[in-house]
Amino acid sequence: MERRMRPRISPVERVLAILEGQSAPEEVVDFSASGIRVTNGNRLPPGRRLWVDLIINEELCACGIPGTVRWARGTTAGIDLKHADELQMQCCRNMETRLMCR
Repeated sequence: MERRMRPRISPVERVLAILEGQSAPEEVVDFSASGIRVTNGNRLPPGRRLWVDLIINEELCACGIPGTVRWARGTTAGIDLKHADELQMQCCRNMETRLMCR
């Protein structure tokens, strides 16, 4: 089931996700601390587990976050983020706050 992400990413921010095993980063179109929606140029299959690195404007903000592709439809895919520890969770919350404040 697709759920609505809270903050829309500002047009002045460029947010990318580097997904484990992918040759190029995917553009993040929606973001919350618990999940992201990315462009699905590489056709990610639902159920796939992967590691996610998150970048805002060429600055690495969080890395090695475990995730699972929950849904894939057309040109987008939804990935649930499963934080391995408190530090990863705090990094994602900080990113969410940063994106909402712009």
